[in-house]
Amino acid sequence: MLVAYVQGDVLLPALTSAIWNVDETKECEIATRDDLSNPPSDERGDLLLCGDKTRFAWSQTWLRGDIKSQIYQSAKEQAVKFHSIGHSGPHKGSPSWWRCRRTLDGIDCRW
Repeated sequence: MLVAYVQGDVLLPALTSAIWNVDETKECEIATRDDLSNPPSDERGDLLLCGDKTRFAWSQTWLRGDIKSQIYQSAKEQAVKFHSIGHSGPHKGSPSWWRCRRTLDGIDCRW
C-alpha cells in the first residue's frame, strides 16, 4: 500500500517525504476511500496518510490539485498490517483512523 508521511509547507506547497523512524507511532487514515469495502476513489490507488501534517495537507487538496500530486509523489510502497477496523472519525462520513507504528517490515496499524 502507498504510505505518505510528509514534511514541508502545506500552503506553498513544498511537500517532501519525511523520515519516519522505526518504532515511532503516527495517527493514520486511508485517504482514497470512505470505507474499506469500496474501491479507491483515485486511480493511483489506496493511500495511507500518516502524521498530522500529511492529514492536514490532504484536507487542503480541494484548494490546489498539486498538493494531492505532491503527497502521492512523496508516498512509498509499504507492507501495511491492519489489526482492526480503526477508530471512527469525529463526524458522520469522516474516515476511520489508526495508530500506526513503523517497523522493520513496514507499518503496523492497531486500534
